[in-house]
Amino acid sequence: MLFNTLSIDDWLTIESIQSSFISCLLITDLRCTDYYDFTDRSTALISWSQFISDTALRFIIFFREVDEFENLHAAGRFILIKYNIVSIFVFGKCYSYKENDDCCGSNDCESSRKQRQFFHLFDSSNTLHQSFVDIIMSLVHITEQDPIYASLLSIIFLFSRGLSINEEKPS
Repeated sequence: MLFNTLSIDDWLTIESIQSSFISCLLITDLRCTDYYDFTDRSTALISWSQFISDTALRFIIFFREVDEFENLHAAGRFILIKYNIVSIFVFGKCYSYKENDDCCGSNDCESSRKQRQFFHLFDSSNTLHQSFVDIIMSLVHITEQDPIYASLLSIIFLFSRGLSINEEKPS
């Protein structure tokens, strides 16, 4: 395996990245669905935006622990975050996924019902929700929720060209 060939310095770097990822993204018992307010469609979107903003700030704190990110000019950091943050959210969700009670779970727990209800406000066919769940579950399976993989993939997605879901990203 590749990890068996790493130097001690490489391992220390990976351990540092993993530790930063866990401390910055460690989600408390508060779940994304705890933010949702279904009073109306606009209120639901605003409450979801609050959760996304909180998550984005956690990722920014994590990325600021990476020297290559921190050493960039402020405009460069802004562009990387602006165009890649949405693609990176899935790695935080992959890491925090809980099999028994999660918004992406296939069971009929309260969190998954609330998540389906939220997505249904914007896509009555449920295609968007199912696609999101499929991506999360694939990543959970592939990474086995290992914070080393999730943190390194987050960094790779941040710095890699062409991985942004935003078509207007500058090259």
